[in-house]
Amino acid sequence: PILYSFDLPIKLILISEAMIASEHIDSEPVSDNEYINKWKSALFPDIKILKLVNVQAELDIYRGYDTTKGWGKAFKEPCLIVGKGATFEFELNSYKTEAEKELTNLITNGIGLETNNGYGKLKQIIQKWPK
Repeated sequence: PILYSFDLPIKLILISEAMIASEHIDSEPVSDNEYINKWKSALFPDIKILKLVNVQAELDIYRGYDTTKGWGKAFKEPCLIVGKGATFEFELNSYKTEAEKELTNLITNGIGLETNNGYGKLKQIIQKWPK
């Protein structure tokens, strides 16, 4: 069994790049809460117990090739790439058992698009408090 630390805050780090669909490409200024909600809908749409409260990430636009589409049609749709090392901070109000299930799902399955190709891998940052 995987063990998690529920000492607040719960922090996850992206250990591989993550891909986000192009529909999330947006340059409009928004409030902090709207910003967090955009990240939640883009990468964490299924979380119910954990509350996303902070994101530190670098983004880039990526447009690759899909050679299976044939000559002259190989461009993929553009998407956002979340850089390796991005951190996501969550709060937990209650329901530790359900939160553990959500963490297990995130760490096991990853986030974003093409997780089957190695994108979107996460691990928990375990913080040690000074003695």
